[in-house]
Amino acid sequence: MKKIFVAIALLYLSFSPFTHCHAADWYWLTSNDKVSYYVDRECGRWERMDLYTLIKRIESNGNYDIVNLVVQYKSGKEIYLKENSVFSYTADGRCIYTGPGLERYRVKPNTTGQTVAYKLFDLYKGHFKNDNHIPE
Repeated sequence: MKKIFVAIALLYLSFSPFTHCHAADWYWLTSNDKVSYYVDRECGRWERMDLYTLIKRIESNGNYDIVNLVVQYKSGKEIYLKENSVFSYTADGRCIYTGPGLERYRVKPNTTGQTVAYKLFDLYKGHFKNDNHIPE
């Protein structure tokens, strides 16, 4: 009886949603002397002209943020960023903040925000037609 219970428990755990996790595929976008920006290549999706993705910002001291980011492409020169949520961690992985991020703001030319927005567009432009159900 004990063997049957153990077998059933192992089957349950092997198919449990808690055992399946998403490993991030962090791709470098840009850096400066204070912070580096990465994107999880596995989680970008389009809804019309809005790109939803996951960004990781790593500060020079090792602290980092995971950001649920929305990039709104109104035109080539009019781009907005919005941080739906932010999870901040110390360099040793201790969570120090969980909550909303910055409100929607317009990206200024020649800034890190513009570089990030352009690189994200280049990275995910191949998914645009598929995510918006546009036939080839």
